Amino acid sequence: MQMGAGALGSEAWYSAMSENTREALRGQGRQVLESLRQYLAAGAPDAKLAAAITLGQGYAAMLAKDQLSLPQAVRGFLYFSDFVTNSILTWSEITPPRNASEWAHLLRQVNTFINTMLLSIIEYYEEE
Repeated sequence: MQMGAGALGSEAWYSAMSENTREALRGQGRQVLESLRQYLAAGAPDAKLAAAITLGQGYAAMLAKDQLSLPQAVRGFLYFSDFVTNSILTWSEITPPRNASEWAHLLRQVNTFINTMLLSIIEYYEEE
């Protein structure tokens, strides 16, 4: 999966974003990956999910400012979260073998972080 603008140009939710928002979200994407790394490295404690909530709210605020609807915001987020999940799956294919249980546990932890972000996006829009 490619995260470049060429692959996204035909997506209505992507076209609805301003260039400034796109640039800000690129930076936030790097921040999400770093926060996810820290969450996983700390053993995935619930206390570290506060970062996911804050990041989700920031994502929602930027998209709401550009007048994206909740469905458009969710579609964009799901595109990004698929990229993260596919990266984890690719990583599992190229790293030294672990047992299936460890990979399943890691994927559940990633999903918990990503789903927390998604819920915070939805909650932000409901409060608007």
